[in-house]
Amino acid sequence: LVREDHQIRAEQDREYYESLEIDIAKEETKRKAMEDEEKAQEIHNTWNKRVEELQDMMKLRFAGLSETDGIKVGFKLPDGTKTEYIFSKKAVVKDMYQFVVSKEVSPPFVLIVPHPQTPLPLSTMANQPIIAYDNTLLLVILHNHDKNDKHFNELDMLSCFEDCSLEKSEVDGENEFVDEEEIQKDEEERLAFMKSINALPGREHAVDRATVYKDVIDLYHDDKILKESPIYIKFNGEMAVDYGGVQRDMYSAFWEEAYGILFEGATLLTPMVHPQMDMSLFTIIGRVLSHSYLVSGILPVRIALPTLICMLLGPATPVSDNILLNAFLDFISNWERNTFKSALTCRDKTFSTQLQGELTTTLGAFGCRQLPTPSTLPKLVIQVAQYQFLIKPAASIAMINCGIPIIHREFWNKMSPEELCSIYQRLTLSPRKVNSLFIAPAICSPQEDRIYQYLRTMTGNMQPEELRLLMRFVTGSCVCSTSKIDITFNSLSGLARRPIAHTCNCTLELPTTYINYDDFHGDFQAILSKVNEEFTWRMDAL
Repeated sequence: LVREDHQIRAEQDREYYESLEIDIAKEETKRKAMEDEEKAQEIHNTWNKRVEELQDMMKLRFAGLSETDGIKVGFKLPDGTKTEYIFSKKAVVKDMYQFVVSKEVSPPFVLIVPHPQTPLPLSTMANQPIIAYDNTLLLVILHNHDKNDKHFNELDMLSCFEDCSLEKSEVDGENEFVDEEEIQKDEEERLAFMKSINALPGREHAVDRATVYKDVIDLYHDDKILKESPIYIKFNGEMAVDYGGVQRDMYSAFWEEAYGILFEGATLLTPMVHPQMDMSLFTIIGRVLSHSYLVSGILPVRIALPTLICMLLGPATPVSDNILLNAFLDFISNWERNTFKSALTCRDKTFSTQLQGELTTTLGAFGCRQLPTPSTLPKLVIQVAQYQFLIKPAASIAMINCGIPIIHREFWNKMSPEELCSIYQRLTLSPRKVNSLFIAPAICSPQEDRIYQYLRTMTGNMQPEELRLLMRFVTGSCVCSTSKIDITFNSLSGLARRPIAHTCNCTLELPTTYINYDDFHGDFQAILSKVNEEFTWRMDAL
């Protein structure tokens, strides 16, 4: 009996443990299913969030009207509605995908040419020109998750997100890195043009740092300087020989003074217009504007891009709505810019009372009396930008364009607004772009590496005005006209300790004897804050 009891108990225990294992397996399967479901939901939520961010970004990019002269493409959206857009002549397939995203079509999808049915997969054709699709109606087909459908693949899905994300810098109007090849290409084109008009090196021109604006105006009253390349400049009382840095410093100093005398605005500037203005000065400004770029690669990028386009390419040059929109957003204050970006991507049919009030106040400051709505705001912003940048300063723009020398016009006549926009963005400064210029020695000591990090930290925290002063101190130019800045080190100490710049070859010497960041930053601030004091900015290195 005892043996039978043991057998029965053993059998019960076995059955219990088998049942327990089954229950545990079921619980594990249930737990794993719940985790998979939660993970899938998290991926789904992240996906939807990214889609909304992309749609908002692309709405902002395509908020204005399309080009007036370009490649006209129609799209039949998944809901059956049709829309069209006129792209620039340099647009690629990626731009068409981004336009469709702006119409609240969620990726992944594929564009298809209907007759014969030909897919345009983003993964392989992103950068292909779209000139062949002019006046074509493309079908927008959503991803149907059919793995056997050759029109769709995971790369298309990911590429649509990655490529759209890359366009953020374009929307913000800011190129964050330096393209050395483009800078070199621009320089070669400028020098080749000056050679084609038989430009020759000129004599050395003497200017005074204290009266640089007046001296440059006087120089350009004489037509002969317009055929000089390179141009040689000497600052009175300074020993530096001009190998490029001195002329860049002269043009930078001139434009900084000209901004305050002939232009108005805060972040971006437009020519001043009032009855007391000596309009003949703008003709001289046109000469300086053209020649300073051709010989030194400097453009006054504080002038609003739409205004600059018409100054150089002619008052009748069509300026795209995207350029006007971005210029307006850069023209207003930071908090107003954030307000308008939020409004331009609004998905509601009406604005909130507070948002409507803020938009109306800002637009009213530009003379706009119409109440904005989500559907009319883009058009209102474009109209305000046209008035502010093109119509209001029209007389000054025409005078500056008249000042462009006849011998230089061939160069500017060949340039498109898009090409000038690209140059403008390359010359515009940002902390990230300036930091990308710095080239430190391949092997640095711990002290040198510490000082180099001080430099990067300081530059990363600089405001636009400080960046312009830093670049002028190091390169002679207040714009990004170089592809690199070489960093070297010295052991100066005591009263001799200071940063030393060589503008001709764009080199910055940094002492390694700084004990902390505050001392390093303080010496730079002492130099950059005294831009108008002659003894601080003397060029005495030979």
